[in-house]
Amino acid sequence: MISIIIPIFNTAAYLARCIASVKSQTYTDWQLILVDDGSTDDSLLLAHQAQAADKRIVVLRQQHSGQSAARNLGLRYAKGEFLAFVDSDDYLDPDYLQTLVSNIGNFDVVQCGYRRVTPDGQVIKTDIPRQAYRLTSMCCRIIRRSLLQKHNLRFEPQNIYEDVLMSVDLWTSSPKIKLIHYAGYNYLVNLHSTTSVTHDTRPVFSQLRKRQHDTRGCRNKAIVLYTRLRLWTHFFLGRK
Repeated sequence: MISIIIPIFNTAAYLARCIASVKSQTYTDWQLILVDDGSTDDSLLLAHQAQAADKRIVVLRQQHSGQSAARNLGLRYAKGEFLAFVDSDDYLDPDYLQTLVSNIGNFDVVQCGYRRVTPDGQVIKTDIPRQAYRLTSMCCRIIRRSLLQKHNLRFEPQNIYEDVLMSVDLWTSSPKIKLIHYAGYNYLVNLHSTTSVTHDTRPVFSQLRKRQHDTRGCRNKAIVLYTRLRLWTHFFLGRK
């Protein structure tokens, strides 16, 4: 089983499409955990309607505490052997889960590419991973839940760029990672999303510096340094 965790905050305009893309998966052994982060629009109503129509869907709610807290809450209720993370304004190709799980074998993580799409579905760019540590999003991959349990990995509360920190923690746990030449995750280019709004980047760089100092082993220190440099390039030079 794959447990899919979707944090929700005021994305009613896109949520139905996101949920429908999960329900249309050719791989059907899944648990969908919808975590409402104190939405003030119709997001929670849509989540409950989906739950009423499909017993594989679980709906949780918390006071507005951020995406990290929502994902951590979802992890507490996950039952699947594997985990997948999806943002509530994104959506999946029908063969997404089947493709990733069919490649898992003895690996801990299977990582694929993604498409950047407009709200009307126009593809802006397709990105296929060429290096395991290049992708900082926790989406576009499935992960063995036992790996997170073994290393007690959780998302950093109250941090805007929690995906970056969680990815670094995941990579430095020395997982066996498989990259596949496939892009079945559709990332919505949304000007109002967390990643499209300017935030103070100092906390995430501070956390990365701390991880680099505390991390043992040349390989893992290099992974953290690589992530810092890529993030610096992205924020300050506008490159990907």
